[in-house]
Amino acid sequence: MLNLPKISNKKFGIEVEFVGACPRQVARVINEVEGVECSFAGYTHLTTSYWKVVSDSSLNSVRGYAGELVSPILQGTEGVTELFKVLEALNSVEGVTVNRSCGLHVHLDCREMNVNEIKTVFSRYEQYEEQIDLCMPRSRRGNPRWCAGTSMVKNSIKRATTKPNAARAAGRYYKVNLTNIHTRGSMEFRQHSGTTEFKKIVNWLSFLMQFVESSIEMAASSRAKRPPANRAYSQIRNAVENAGGTMVWNRFAQAWNISIGENAQLITNPELNEYHTGELLTEAMANNFLERFNCYVIPNLQRPQATPNIAEDTGIYHGITNQIQDYLAERKDELA
Repeated sequence: MLNLPKISNKKFGIEVEFVGACPRQVARVINEVEGVECSFAGYTHLTTSYWKVVSDSSLNSVRGYAGELVSPILQGTEGVTELFKVLEALNSVEGVTVNRSCGLHVHLDCREMNVNEIKTVFSRYEQYEEQIDLCMPRSRRGNPRWCAGTSMVKNSIKRATTKPNAARAAGRYYKVNLTNIHTRGSMEFRQHSGTTEFKKIVNWLSFLMQFVESSIEMAASSRAKRPPANRAYSQIRNAVENAGGTMVWNRFAQAWNISIGENAQLITNPELNEYHTGELLTEAMANNFLERFNCYVIPNLQRPQATPNIAEDTGIYHGITNQIQDYLAERKDELA
């Protein structure tokens, strides 16, 4: 029974770069694992329903060999258990190792995420990148060739208003790669150093899953806003909303749908003008209007307050379990 860290049900994919062993031989050995299908696929970026081993010319080969093990779409603890079996097989192949040219890439499903949530993941990663760097070997800090720092493109990502915009805002060779968020529905984390160790991979995966979940909470908090002061009939709308009601323009009826409790009415602009003279709405005038809805509570005539924050960002470890915090602390000590 594996002792796993917290793993969400979010779909994920893993890419493990390696050197020192023939990619075709690696594929044959993994294909012998019960319940696992694996094949050598040459050079391809196609998503497959099975494990594949591909060639990778960007790596500094050892004994003339270099390759990348790419998972199918995995999910939850079942996917992590399959990953464990596949890594055992990979490490059983004579000669398999990693060097400084190798990396570990993690893809997380973002199809259900909106652009604001994705941008928040990116901005928080940029915000805490120096702390994340300390959990990585020195060769993966700062601006490595294949995974440059996110601060270089943070403004381009910030300006994006749609997923296609965000996908085009920067190239793929950054620590957080967003180029596939619209087409394939995944964001890629490229910073981790090359490794074939299950412990390192599963703990990094767990951290990323929790980091994304926390970032989604931050995105929800950032959407909480106060109503604008210059909206039409703002004082009457403030009175309605502070009385627990709603006031929405009905363009077909050319009137306002105003509801307080179970009482709903259509009220035209000329009718509202009897109460809204352009001067400050007094409590007496507001109560006079609210009597139409059998509501006699004197309202607070100021703008309603913004929705309270759902989550306050307390730092890189916001929402991260103690187990993962301890693991990252160990990595910092090892790499100091």
